[in-house]
Amino acid sequence: MGRTSPYIIRFGIGIILLLTLGFFVASAFIKYPSYISVRMKILPDENIELIKSMHRGTILSVTKSKGLVRAGDTLCMMYTEDNDTLPIVANISGNLECADFLEGGTKVDFDKLMFVVLPETEDAERVTDVCIYMPYEGQGKYKIGDILKLKIDNNPYNAEITAQTYIPNENGEYVIRCRVRNIPVKMFINTNILQVLVLVDDKTIFEKIYKM
Repeated sequence: MGRTSPYIIRFGIGIILLLTLGFFVASAFIKYPSYISVRMKILPDENIELIKSMHRGTILSVTKSKGLVRAGDTLCMMYTEDNDTLPIVANISGNLECADFLEGGTKVDFDKLMFVVLPETEDAERVTDVCIYMPYEGQGKYKIGDILKLKIDNNPYNAEITAQTYIPNENGEYVIRCRVRNIPVKMFINTNILQVLVLVDDKTIFEKIYKM
């Protein structure tokens, strides 16, 4: 009376040992990726047309806001503050994307980005050149030809390294030039420096524990 059965103790110890063994086995297969936040800039592309408003005014009607367009196609009609009615046209042929929501009655400021025309490519994928500004903790992990694993808006992208510097800039960053496929169109609209995530470590949990 009052004594714990040795079978229960053995069963409990066995469960603990099995759980511990299961953790170590799982840790050898489960990867725990590590990302760092880096700055990225999309490099200018002369084949991409950014259509901006040359006047302040109001959109009268939108003819086309998405899809294939040809050079000279009218995209929308605009009534300017100078009381002129002007067409906004595409100057190159390609795939049209609307930079912002536009409809009849929308007010438009001068120099507002309205449309983006991306060139037609025989390849189903669009390739864009970017610069990655890698902080010190990511330096020396890559070489030309390697593939960087990026996350842009939580979506994965592969970036092939085409060139890199080995001397840091004034911010202590190493510049890596890459080619990325199928960057979202909205990224072309933002010409400022973007914050993205770069995978720097894809080891398993066991490898991380062993390294410690």
